[in-house]
Amino acid sequence: MARPTRLAPNPRRIACEVLRGRIDGIDADLVQAIADRLAVAREIGMVKRAAGLPVVNPDREAVVIAGFVEKARQRGISEETARVIIQSLIAAARAEQ
Repeated sequence: MARPTRLAPNPRRIACEVLRGRIDGIDADLVQAIADRLAVAREIGMVKRAAGLPVVNPDREAVVIAGFVEKARQRGISEETARVIIQSLIAAARAEQ
């Protein structure tokens, strides 16, 4: 029986796998950063409840969104993408509070 022929590794496929590995690491960092952010949001919720403050603070949210969008813009991220991300994070923080 003939032995299967081994093909030489495809450099582009290898490069793609290396880059995917980097994305996997970045994703892990993002998950940790989100978990940290939500932990702080829970603490803020406790402080708000103790002080009788409402969960939603539109003025603060507007400042957070504007700052996030600007930081994203400086790094080449579109405003639309930045807004989707920060609004999702704010919604998650509200749910934790």
